[in-house]
Amino acid sequence: MDADLLNFFKIGLSFFVGGGVVAFVTILSEKVSAQIGAIVSALPVPITIAIFFQGLLLGPDVVAYEALPKAIIMLALVGVFFIVFVLTVRYGLLISMLCASALWIICGLLLGGVAIQSWFIALIVFAVLSLVIFLLFQFIAIEPLRSSYKKSITVLEIVLRFIFAGSVILASVLLSYIAGPVWGGIVSTFPSLAASTLIILYFSSGADFTKFFAKLVFVRAIVNCGAFIIAVYYVYPLLGVWLGTLVAYIAPVLTAILFYYFDKNRSQAVKNAA
Repeated sequence: MDADLLNFFKIGLSFFVGGGVVAFVTILSEKVSAQIGAIVSALPVPITIAIFFQGLLLGPDVVAYEALPKAIIMLALVGVFFIVFVLTVRYGLLISMLCASALWIICGLLLGGVAIQSWFIALIVFAVLSLVIFLLFQFIAIEPLRSSYKKSITVLEIVLRFIFAGSVILASVLLSYIAGPVWGGIVSTFPSLAASTLIILYFSSGADFTKFFAKLVFVRAIVNCGAFIIAVYYVYPLLGVWLGTLVAYIAPVLTAILFYYFDKNRSQAVKNAA
């Protein structure tokens, strides 16, 4: 098979694999116990599939050393997406999604034009931006949780997540092949799974709960995805794409478990105080 044809086959396959894995995780998080479901739903699935296919196309060293420094900075800037969404959701879902996505795109374009090659500098910028955005979130008034997300997930919701996540993964892999690994890495950080969940929550639980969820998921997205990207940077050059992905995924699994027990202990403390 021609090399270009094989590469485009991999690019097309990324849509179906990415969307399929997201749909599977969505169903799995509902079917298993609440404890396991909470851990599974917090895992960074779309960005993992995107980086995996970029590794297959470009090689593990190229992805690690060229794509990830800017990708991890862009991951922190995903917080801008969540902040804009929370501030504008009062004007309707369409406006909030358009504004949040537009500002995310602007941040990506600006970052793409900045010369950053040092991984150490990228980590510092990532940490500082994450902290600043987290602190900004603390100044946004969000009402306490008053409702819960419905447990039963419909077929339409699964299809929405399949298409949404699959499309973002496809775009990131295609861009990495056409425009280079830097742009593929930047696009791979778009919070496709979280965004589709926000859309579902808006119609099922209302704007107030959706804002609460956005604030909650931001921290988990940054930490879990950040843990995976950092792990990939170090293991891809050593272990390659297949084994490197498996080993790197241990990091977000551990952070997701830590978040689960942190939330569990905090909830128990609140109950005891009451």
